[in-house]
Amino acid sequence: MAMDPHRRRQERLDRLRGSKPAPKKDDDEFGPMGNGPPGRGANKLIFFVAAFIFIGVGYFGWEYVERYSAQFLSGANPSDLAQIQAGREIYYANCAYCHGDYLEGQEDWDLAYPTGNRPPVPLDATGPAPGHSDDLLFRIIKNGGQSVSPEGYRNTMPAYASLLEDWEIWAVVAFIEAQWPADIRRQRDALQNK
Repeated sequence: MAMDPHRRRQERLDRLRGSKPAPKKDDDEFGPMGNGPPGRGANKLIFFVAAFIFIGVGYFGWEYVERYSAQFLSGANPSDLAQIQAGREIYYANCAYCHGDYLEGQEDWDLAYPTGNRPPVPLDATGPAPGHSDDLLFRIIKNGGQSVSPEGYRNTMPAYASLLEDWEIWAVVAFIEAQWPADIRRQRDALQNK
């Protein structure tokens, strides 16, 4: 069997110094990665690989929990930072094109449109959204504006039921509400908790 080169070097140094060589261990004759019982080198390698995997799984697992903890909620919570962040990403990917980057909506949304085709309304505090309950906002996003419009009125707000899961819709509602001033949120909470 070939001798471990590190052991061979150590024995040569011990001979030059005139010191007594270290006692030989049975598992060292196979080398650190040999075909026998693992030596110290193999144990260290296994430890570092296991530690690397454990740390990686822990980090990415925590990142997943932080980012997607909102999916287990069944409502909007404008004080939950994880839900707001998820809602922000979903809003900018799906809603900002029509409703604007700052939730400002489109021009002339407040004119009379008796048969429909109203431009996208603002979702900030200046528009009608703060006057709606969380459930109504959820239904409008999920089923589209037509689901809550009177007969004969053409509402152009699309339904997102096939694109977004419920937790994603609640996250968007939480993000929208988080942009409103605190006094409006308090008034809405008082009305919804009656």
